[in-house]
Amino acid sequence: MSLKNVQVFIKTEDKELEEIMKEIVLKMQAKVVEVDNLSEADFRKIDVLILDTREMPDEWLFEFINEVKKVNQRLEVMIVTCKNSIKSSILAMKVGISEEIFFPIDVKLLKNKIKSLLKSADKEKKEGFFSKIQKTLMAVTFAEVGEFETAKELIKDKEENDGRGN
Repeated sequence: MSLKNVQVFIKTEDKELEEIMKEIVLKMQAKVVEVDNLSEADFRKIDVLILDTREMPDEWLFEFINEVKKVNQRLEVMIVTCKNSIKSSILAMKVGISEEIFFPIDVKLLKNKIKSLLKSADKEKKEGFFSKIQKTLMAVTFAEVGEFETAKELIKDKEENDGRGN
């Protein structure tokens, strides 16, 4: 299975862990995005975000994820953490974190979680593309029969979901 269209951003200060994660991602033929700081435009393009959160306060992390999800709702997020508590896990799920992995890290488990995230991101990307085509075709159909307001609403919804709406 080729995941060459899936873009992954990995953020950690742990160089050894970063290399392990990059190797897993690259073996699955996904692309690792390598920049120091992501812009809002960059966040719109990436499909998977992997964050090492050992040094981050929960409040900051959850606020950050909330803001990122406003820019890219389909983003799959995994955190690497040492905070193995039910409270943190529930908050993580509420803000849209897809996966958590806890220290000490089991590399086989890490590989399985990354693989799952990449497949999910690839599926979401493909379904999003087909959904856009479907909405466009529906709008054309409504316009052809004179339902211009309905067609406009469909196009407006499509643009807002693409992040281009006003």
